[in-house]
Amino acid sequence: MNDAPHTAEHVPSRHLLAQLHYHLEEYEVAAGIYEALLTEGKFRDEHEKTELQTNYAAACSAIDAQRTQSIVRSADEKNADLLYNAATAQLEVQEYAAALQTLKQAESLCAKAYPTSRLRSFQDACSRSDTELRSLLDVKGSPERLFFNDVAIIWVQTAYVHYAMHNEEDATALLNLVLRYRPSSAVTLAVASINWTAIQRHRDFFDTHRKLKSAQNPAVNNRLTSRQRLLVRYNTAMLLLHTGNFNAFKRQVELIANEYPDSDLTHSLKLALAVRESKKKRQPDEKTLTEYLKNYQQSVRAQKEHARNPSVGKLLPLIAAQIFLENGDLEHAIESLSSAPEEIRKKPCTLMTLATWKVQLGDVKGAKQLLTEFAGAAAKGGTVVKPILFWAVQFLTARGLYTDAADVIRDMQSALPVLQNDKEARALLALCLSHYDMQAARTCMETIPEAGFTGTQTEKKLLASSIAEATSQQPSRKHIEALGYHRISADGHDGNNNGAKVKRSRRRPMRRPPKNADARLDPERWIPMSHRSYIKDLPERRKRELKRLRAIEQEQKRHEAEKRKAAAH
Repeated sequence: MNDAPHTAEHVPSRHLLAQLHYHLEEYEVAAGIYEALLTEGKFRDEHEKTELQTNYAAACSAIDAQRTQSIVRSADEKNADLLYNAATAQLEVQEYAAALQTLKQAESLCAKAYPTSRLRSFQDACSRSDTELRSLLDVKGSPERLFFNDVAIIWVQTAYVHYAMHNEEDATALLNLVLRYRPSSAVTLAVASINWTAIQRHRDFFDTHRKLKSAQNPAVNNRLTSRQRLLVRYNTAMLLLHTGNFNAFKRQVELIANEYPDSDLTHSLKLALAVRESKKKRQPDEKTLTEYLKNYQQSVRAQKEHARNPSVGKLLPLIAAQIFLENGDLEHAIESLSSAPEEIRKKPCTLMTLATWKVQLGDVKGAKQLLTEFAGAAAKGGTVVKPILFWAVQFLTARGLYTDAADVIRDMQSALPVLQNDKEARALLALCLSHYDMQAARTCMETIPEAGFTGTQTEKKLLASSIAEATSQQPSRKHIEALGYHRISADGHDGNNNGAKVKRSRRRPMRRPPKNADARLDPERWIPMSHRSYIKDLPERRKRELKRLRAIEQEQKRHEAEKRKAAAH
């Protein structure tokens, strides 16, 4: 079409050309064509103008969220597709709450398009039994079936928003409804299958594998975007990895690396494959991960030097940190997470993770420095710093580090002056000081008028009459013994002089420290075994095997203890 000059002013040809650019994911070119058609007024009526605006918004949703919002606001007539594109643009910039509200509006507009339909929303569908839904949706051409076919893509996108907001229960309910009654669009079914696989993971291998196979159908796969095709292959590879089919997993990773060499997901799969192969060769994971991260950083720098916009750089340091953590190597886990991009390092969850790991390694000073730097780089309002401060104080005081907790409060108050006049921060400081410096705690409390703390200087002395009155209100010893309570003397007799001995419970002996003082202690040794991070995500078969090995080890220890006891006698 580009080689045919006579089609340059032909409006239907320009429509077709824009569609071709859109399906080739050349969104900027497609958006330019649609914008030119709207500017030149190349539409016959308002309905065709709305269709042009909808396609224009769809092309802009992947490249510019603000531009998409302006298109939607300028539209005289808004429909469900236009609002769906606006929600997609909001998802690109991670505005999940706004996207959820926009999708609800799109659902209501879709219901208005079918006034005779007895299904009006997702909540309406959930309130009906399976038999009722079957009777409504199994009738081809019924208003309920036509409404369901149009609203299914909105429900799938809503499920993705719920999943991004960590609300997997609602996401599962939406996808379950779409997959059960199967809309007419094969692309909608494929996208629902991808999202379902991401939520369910490997809980039901056969069901997940069947849904991924349906999404790989050539008739459907060619209509998906490159990102959606990558997600299909990625979820298939992860399914093979979790089920232990390493040969098929290796072949799948090679296919993904050929098709999407620069994707962050590709690098994460290659890293997982490298770790698996190093375990087969009985090589340490530390060397494999370090070498791969070094090569990875070199590839990112090479892409930047060639003026390319690399898509890698976010997930791989997190995955490497998780692998180090599972192997109990917190030092390299901290090093890997600290090498993450700046936008990830600035997140509060990253700060809390790094501070926790540093405290577990004994580097309390480094953890305090991280918290102080975060407070100094925060905005003037300190809305994010205050919850972080409360978490840090709770975390340190739970481990008995009251002095360090007080230092953190003072340092963060110095870095952020807004916290100096905060009453809650002062109360926390007084609480920490009360564990080792009562005088400083009293002084700190006196600076909080709302606390009603008067101090020791204004205390009134009790008169002899008030002391006698307070003593008379206390119950006597006879009254207490009449209720059945008896005082126990120091020699083990009760207070009735009847010579009855009181059985004392034997104190539990103190646990001995490990014989090998240089051995690395498990930082999660106080957590139940089934809840530890390196156990809870293992397959059930592996968990049973570890439980059996621990039982054998404990039995051997009991036998050795009995032998030593018998030899001593």
